[in-house]
Amino acid sequence: MIAINQNQKISFSLFLFSVFFILVIDNTSLFSYCYSLLLFFVLSLKIEKKKKFENYIYFHFYLLCCLIIYLVQIYTLPNYLGLTGPEGGVGTDDVRYFAQLVDFRLPYTPTVIADKTYPYVTFLKVLYPFSINSPLNILIPNLLGICFLPYLTYKFTQLLLNNEKISFLAQRLVLFCPFIIANGIILMRDAWIVTFLLLSFCSFLNKNYIVLIFSLLLISYIRFGSIVFAGVGIFILSRDIFYNKLKTKKQANLIYIITFIVFVSFFVLIMPFLIEISAGKFEGLFRESYLRTLAQIDEDSTLVKLMLLPKIIGIPLLAAFFLFSPFLNFEIYTSGIFNLRYFLSTTLCALYLIFCWRYIFAGLLISFNKKNIQYVSLIILVYSLLLGTISLQFRHKTIMMPFLYILTAYGFYSCKSKFNNFLSISMSIFILFIQLYYWLR
Repeated sequence: MIAINQNQKISFSLFLFSVFFILVIDNTSLFSYCYSLLLFFVLSLKIEKKKKFENYIYFHFYLLCCLIIYLVQIYTLPNYLGLTGPEGGVGTDDVRYFAQLVDFRLPYTPTVIADKTYPYVTFLKVLYPFSINSPLNILIPNLLGICFLPYLTYKFTQLLLNNEKISFLAQRLVLFCPFIIANGIILMRDAWIVTFLLLSFCSFLNKNYIVLIFSLLLISYIRFGSIVFAGVGIFILSRDIFYNKLKTKKQANLIYIITFIVFVSFFVLIMPFLIEISAGKFEGLFRESYLRTLAQIDEDSTLVKLMLLPKIIGIPLLAAFFLFSPFLNFEIYTSGIFNLRYFLSTTLCALYLIFCWRYIFAGLLISFNKKNIQYVSLIILVYSLLLGTISLQFRHKTIMMPFLYILTAYGFYSCKSKFNNFLSISMSIFILFIQLYYWLR
């Protein structure tokens, strides 16, 4: 008789429950689920065979979240088939992506259609080269872009800090992050971008340059502008190379700073070329078109007001805005429609982060004297700046969330100084007052 261990029992139970609920919700998605599991096991062998069971649990956790939001969106916006809804209001770009996936055989009309197929749509067609009868058919394989994210956060943290407790806590914080869930389980590319970003960082630290190049190519293909985040992150992580090659820390820092200035200057010089080859996907340092779009939706929004300020004042404030967002907001309706995704990414995530800010500030304070955690702090600060200039989209903060949770975990386990504790608690209280002000104003 074949012995069945506890993990196998749990795995089989999850499979049976998933099959049952998918058959009840949309029986055309059963094949999609089985195909996605096959891809999951193949990818697990490549990413980390030993963590296959954990990642299997994560896949099904995100599948459950996906099914819940899918059902809510079907109930609230039946014409949109379980997608987020009309763009510019309750919905987002997933309605456009799905429109191209099914050749516009839809009960709704997307407001904006690109002349050419979105690269992300082509990527999804390669990922799932079969007939698509409902959004859930493609939403399930799209979960492969988020299910490995907690583990990759763990792996990156281990490579950088070599601390099991910190890595494990960072992994769990990423797993349950409402912001990542809200933007990663719908038909959007944000989770894919941050997954490939962390994969590229892990590959760089492991000197696995084939996987590194593969990851960077996929990032640039799926969302061209995000290659800037990847390039900056790898440059920050490369500081050890300067330390190892040069005799003194002072020399290493000097050459590192000079290299950074050369890198930025080169980027500015080739920017017109990047704008041209991106065919409008990358607009340079400031997204003027997005400013116009936001102003049409709500010209009195905080983001629009900050973007209209003189650049020398506006850029630091925009960076701070994206660093401390989302801001507390108990509004659960958008244009009179119940918006669960918005509730997750604003209300729930703001509450989730309230418990993290103390440890984030503690980690920042400690990082002044600890080299490896400095990399995470620098990535967070530079990404805030990039989000406030070349990005400007709220959901793009998904790319920064794992690093915030790494810093949270580090601050939780490493802050022993009473002075640092006092400062971090004071700063977290200050952030709480800002959150309350933003909610009550």
